[in-house]
Amino acid sequence: MFLNLFNAKRFLNVYFLGLITGGLVFLLSYTIFPVFSGNGASLIGASAGVTAVFIFICSYMPYQEVRVFFFNVKLWQLGVFFILTDLIQIPNGNAGGHLAHIGGGILGFVYANKLKEGKDIGRSFETIFSQLFKVFTRSKTPLKTAYKRSKSTPSQGVTTAYKEREQQKKTDAILDKISHSGYDSLTKEEKDYLLYCLILSAAKVQSSTGHQNGYLKTFSPNSLKPLELKIQNINHEYNNTGNKTCIGDVFDFISAPHDIFYFDPPYGTCNYHVPVATRYTAFYHFWNTLILNDSPEVFGKANRRIDSKGVTDKFEVNKKETFLPLLKRLFEESNGKDVFVSLSNQSVVNKEDVLDYMNLPIRVYEIAHAENVQGKKVRKDGEFSVKKKPLVEYLYHLEK
Repeated sequence: MFLNLFNAKRFLNVYFLGLITGGLVFLLSYTIFPVFSGNGASLIGASAGVTAVFIFICSYMPYQEVRVFFFNVKLWQLGVFFILTDLIQIPNGNAGGHLAHIGGGILGFVYANKLKEGKDIGRSFETIFSQLFKVFTRSKTPLKTAYKRSKSTPSQGVTTAYKEREQQKKTDAILDKISHSGYDSLTKEEKDYLLYCLILSAAKVQSSTGHQNGYLKTFSPNSLKPLELKIQNINHEYNNTGNKTCIGDVFDFISAPHDIFYFDPPYGTCNYHVPVATRYTAFYHFWNTLILNDSPEVFGKANRRIDSKGVTDKFEVNKKETFLPLLKRLFEESNGKDVFVSLSNQSVVNKEDVLDYMNLPIRVYEIAHAENVQGKKVRKDGEFSVKKKPLVEYLYHLEK
């Protein structure tokens, strides 16, 4: 589990620093506390380092669940259990060993929490260790890259090949930097580029139908393939076209004049199989975790982020009387000649509701979609049944 998150350098940092800290706690305890005076003791073994690695993982991913016999247990619960076990057993013999375990556990706990704050307390130790043994500087790149040539016309071949080579060099340089100096040494631009590549690569192997509020009962063929970090070409030509990305309340932006407005709001939370109090981002919670690189508390069978509970967006309220006035505001307040809104027949409001409430000269275009596995089922009284009506998208068009 550790090496799935970090490279071998950090593992050895935690392990050896845990050994050192455990040894120091052992020595200090037998020197300071009178209860241990006169008791002959020796410190043998590497269990303090093992404990440090274990507590590090428990602290870094406290809400990750693991299977213990017939029960799911959170990692922080396991960590607390093992530390308490060592504390209780101190009077029963091998006090030095248990004290060393506690010392290693303290190191693992502090290291993990400092790392989550962006501080690697083992970096100095790693530098000294590298100078002495010259081992860590020659480790192989922990990430696997795959190069795939995209299809192009003969006239585009030379330019495309050149861009791909440049992207390959960029990716290799970033991975070499991680190998030598760690992930924290990357610039924000480098981290963003790797995350961009990682998200597109991870999407190829996820075992779901697209949404992440539920997963397939059996692993899909794609999910059994290895995750490969593939080169992604970024077309910077679009940066010069005046496009702008904005984040905030939609009603704060629609007063600016534009030719066309297109809206694809959440369909309310009447997506059948979704609980009422569910944010739209819960459908894609894994990408949030990937970007934030955190270990959130989770809930439900899909292990959704706890912060995806509740409704924060106006359009996610599962009530017609709330949704329809907001929809009318989009049509009326958008400062453009043409306003388009996309909703489906699975929305909290149907086509008749929209047309009756708007009282505007709106055209409706109907688009039938091929249904995926998730779209074919509807939740009813806690059970899933086959949906009778096909999935249809309604594109509402208001020409002002």
